[in-house]
Amino acid sequence: SAKSNYEKQSSDLDLVHNRMQTNIFKQLVKKHGKDYVGTEQETGNGSQVDLVVRGSDEKFIFFEIKTSYSVRLCIREALGQLLEYAFFPKAANAKKLIVVSPNHITSDVKTYLEEIRERFGLPLYYQRYNPEIEALEEIEY
Repeated sequence: SAKSNYEKQSSDLDLVHNRMQTNIFKQLVKKHGKDYVGTEQETGNGSQVDLVVRGSDEKFIFFEIKTSYSVRLCIREALGQLLEYAFFPKAANAKKLIVVSPNHITSDVKTYLEEIRERFGLPLYYQRYNPEIEALEEIEY
């Protein structure tokens, strides 16, 4: 049935998401130390951010993982969540909002992100998770 097919696809995506989250968590812990990295952190507003890094400046980097088939769709899906994590009343002090997905960046999306940062002063970035090496690529777009 369509319902069971949808449920299977949905659970497959959850597995992909969870594996990405676990691998990125380990990678960020290696880079920043385990006291500075959290996963599924409560925002204080009843929502949870996928990954958080707390800087020595007490400001946060939020990572939202998306598994949709296009980088543009992943950014669209993550944007509302990231804005809420960063700006909802009593939200944590965010210095960077990063959308993560396995999709390759496109030049249009690079331009779009630059435009958002320039026009709105929103610290929104994209980082690709490389499924072949099961790690976040260093470059931020």
